[in-house]
Formats: sequence, structure tokens, C-alpha cells
Amino acid sequence: MRSAAVLGWLLVVSGGCDTLTAATGGIGQLADTAGQAKDQADKGKDETAKAKKDKKDKGGGAGSAPAEDEDGDRLHAKDAPLNTAIDDKVDFKKGDQYDWRKVSLGGKPGIATFELHWDDEKSNIDIDIFNKFGDSIGKSPPRLEGQQVKKILVQIDEPGIYYLRVSAPTKADASIYTVAIKWKGPPGPPLVAAAPPATPAPAAAGGAPAAPAAPAVPAVPLAFALDPSKLVGSIVQYHREGSMLVLYLDKGSGGKLREGMSGNILEGPEGDKLLDGGTFTIAQVIDGTKSIAHSNYVKQPGKNKRIVVNLK
Repeated sequence: MRSAAVLGWLLVVSGGCDTLTAATGGIGQLADTAGQAKDQADKGKDETAKAKKDKKDKGGGAGSAPAEDEDGDRLHAKDAPLNTAIDDKVDFKKGDQYDWRKVSLGGKPGIATFELHWDDEKSNIDIDIFNKFGDSIGKSPPRLEGQQVKKILVQIDEPGIYYLRVSAPTKADASIYTVAIKWKGPPGPPLVAAAPPATPAPAAAGGAPAAPAAPAVPAVPLAFALDPSKLVGSIVQYHREGSMLVLYLDKGSGGKLREGMSGNILEGPEGDKLLDGGTFTIAQVIDGTKSIAHSNYVKQPGKNKRIVVNLK
């Protein structure tokens, strides 16, 4: 009897050990499965972080030009013809915030007019001008209520390459636009290809070389006072409202001024040199001899009291 009882106890203990071993094996297998799942999750995080970094490196981050934006910086500026309307589009939300163009201006010093029109009346599209070094030489004027056009007059002292940038500055800005560069002088040198070497003049009769042809003399720009497309006037008074400079001018409807026209402060007491950064926009025509203009010029005009307005 006692032997049978002992035998039964041993069988119970043996069965319990088998059960414990099986349970332990199951826990180990679950631990292995959990570890594998963690490894997969860590790998997924690494791949996601890498993808985000690659996107940022390629220009896909917020506020920067995406990889497919071929004209989103000055290095990739597209060529722009003179005196020809160019259509394009900018859209802040879609990553196409900037469109860059480059133009070659030649001939004598003169005034270049950069004119921008856009379609979406809810948007405020900007245009800024830069020299060959990328320095700003023309800042986008403030938008007048109800206007969808901006003009910048820039004094061109030497021939060369100049850049313009059209931009949608905020999330609310997106529009098709038309931009034109108006220049009375000849085009400058090619933007990319070098000019071919001059062909030697054929020898004249008797073997003596023919005299070289005289170089063409570019037309001298018309003085502002004689140019029917320009109106020269004076600043009667000015004051500052925040960052905006308010100018009171001695020209009005009698000089064919209209709201939205652009102009520039002239440098010094005489001459046709534009004051750097002194662009303005006609904000209000009061009567035949008075008008008000707004400018982003950061300094005081001081002794620079003369102005020129682009009538066309």
C-alpha cells in the first residue's frame, strides 16, 4: 500500500515538471517573438528617419524648393527675354515658392523696368531684383488695395547679368503671373555661351588688310525730362508710418498720374541716377497737382527731393 502511494506521488511530481518545462519553453518563445517585433519596429523607425533626412537634403523641407522645382534658386534661374511677357505660376503650399529668372542687359547706363501682374486677387505676389553678385538692388513695393500689379525701376549703371525673383511669400499666396523686363538698350552678352571670336577682315586689293569696321554706337538713353513715358517731379513733404515712408508729391492727375503707378526717388539735385532702394508706388491722386506715394525706403530722403514716375 505504501509503495503504491509513493509511486503515485512520483508520477504527480513528474507530470508537474513536464508541465513547468512546457510553460517555460512557451515563455521563451514569446520573448523571442517580442524581440523580433521590436527589431522590426526599430528598423522601421530608422528607415523613416532616413527618408525624412533624404527629403530634407533634396530640398523637400518646409519653406524650401522641392527637388523638382527647377527654378527655385538663383543658381537655377531661367533665361528671360527682353520686352517680352513671360507666364508662370508660384504656389507656397505646393512648395513652388520662388521663380528665378536671369536677363542680360547691354548698352549705355539706363533704367530697366521690371513689371509683374498676377491673376489671383486674394494673393500678394512679390518681385525682387538682384545684381550679378546676388545683392538686392530692387525691393518689391507694397501692394495697394485692389491692385494686382507691381513695378520696379532699377538704375543699370553697367552691362551684365541681372536676376529677378517672383515669390509667393505666405501660405495664402498662389497665382499664375505674367512678368516682363522693359529695356530700351540692346541685349547684353549671351547668358551662357561665349561670343565667337571675331573674323579677320578680308585683305584689300594689293594684299593690304582692310580697315576694321567701326563698332556700332549704342543709342544714348533719353533723359527723363524729355521722355514722354516718364514724369519728373518733387517730394514736397514726407513722414514715416511704421516701416512705410509716405511721400507727398507735387504731381497729380494733371501729369497723368494714376494710382498703382511706380516710380523712384532720384539721387542728388540733378541728373537721372535712381536712388538705390528708393522705389515707390502712387497710393492716392488728390488733385491735378498733388498725390501721395508709399515706399519701403528704409532711410530718410534728405536732400534727394526729386522723383521720376513711370507713366507706362
